Amino acid sequence: MVLPHLESVMSVVLVSKDAPKIQRKFASSRGWHFNTASHMNSNYISEQTVMKDQNNMPGAIVYEKVANKIIQKNTCIFGPGDLYCSMWSLLGLAGIGLSDWTPQYTYWQRPSNMDDGGENIIE
Repeated sequence: MVLPHLESVMSVVLVSKDAPKIQRKFASSRGWHFNTASHMNSNYISEQTVMKDQNNMPGAIVYEKVANKIIQKNTCIFGPGDLYCSMWSLLGLAGIGLSDWTPQYTYWQRPSNMDDGGENIIE
């Protein structure tokens, strides 16, 4: 996991428009263990967005404290083909392009009991 390495040199916070209670439930459902903050009812996204004209585009913003000011140092967008998901490079090695695959939270798994009793399963 990358998070402990990042947190050894910087603060990491996931910011979303969801209320803190919803964020905790979502993070818990995925086993996430990082800090979260809500920008609900604020101008944060419109002022700090990584992609203009988007209201909740995933990405990263890195801030730096210079003297007594916090400045936006760098930004990036998360999405198909980005450098932050190793899946894209591995899929590219197999000749699978951005339009050929979409990540899912869960994938099909064989049910323990088949509706037809398993008569059509080829082992």
